Amino acid sequence: KNRFRALQCRQHKWIEKHEAFGQSTKADGKRIADAVVQWHKRHPLQKAACLRIATKFSKLSGPTKVFATFDKDHNGYLSKQELQHLFQAYEVDTGLARGAVHHVDLKGTGELSFNEFLAASLPALGEDFATFVM
Repeated sequence: KNRFRALQCRQHKWIEKHEAFGQSTKADGKRIADAVVQWHKRHPLQKAACLRIATKFSKLSGPTKVFATFDKDHNGYLSKQELQHLFQAYEVDTGLARGAVHHVDLKGTGELSFNEFLAASLPALGEDFATFVM
């Protein structure tokens, strides 16, 4: 009874406020990379919510620009090498990064799809996001 309908979620002030999240600044990229690394610590329900949101709201400019910047072959996936470049660019510990890929890669392909990457990076939006999915 207390659940939001899809249209209500799309019109939520949080979505409107963050629809143009991040103008691909270095700070945004760092937050996104850190969020990907921390993905394995998220509760399964938060992960499920992030994945659902990622499939519906793929227009968030910050994560989209970061993904596009490092998807060098433009195949819609970030390979291990492309992810390594991403994490190096944002000065994320490579050991943590390797572990993160394992947790975010839901299909076990060794690379991240755009939706997997976007879902893992959504928590980079900060407390607003945490409040929204809890």
